[in-house]
Amino acid sequence: MHRAVAITAPEVVLKPVSATFQGRDVFAPAAAHLAEGGDLEGLGEPVEPSDLVSVEVPRPDVANDTIRCQVLSVDRFGNAALNARLDDFMAAELPEASRLLLRLGSRRRIVPFVSAFSDVEEGGVAILLDSAGWLAIVTNGGDAAGALGLAVGDPVRITSTK
Repeated sequence: MHRAVAITAPEVVLKPVSATFQGRDVFAPAAAHLAEGGDLEGLGEPVEPSDLVSVEVPRPDVANDTIRCQVLSVDRFGNAALNARLDDFMAAELPEASRLLLRLGSRRRIVPFVSAFSDVEEGGVAILLDSAGWLAIVTNGGDAAGALGLAVGDPVRITSTK
């Protein structure tokens, strides 16, 4: 049996609730309430689980040596998260490639796959696995989305340079 509630209980939710930090003000206290043995109903009024909306992230098209994906989000630093994960990267057999070819519409850019921002020179563009597990186009100390003209929904193709 599935249950859901609207997290509104004044004794749980921090006040004031910030528009940009709901995780801190709503979800973290709710998680603490549950972790301390509190019951679900103590968080707020019941909600019909079938009324909840699921967000489906589009799957990338993965073929040998190629990932066709799109920009999922751009954060305030200009990092562009893609709808591809490490498993997609592995399935495309790209891990052996030290340099990758990014196709952004009619533009092309050769970039490295790195583990950290510091693995690429300052101002350099790269692909890395972000903290949420998505592949991301990033710039060390810069704005990759701004520099490359990327926006949410833009198509991206990643291939090897071989």
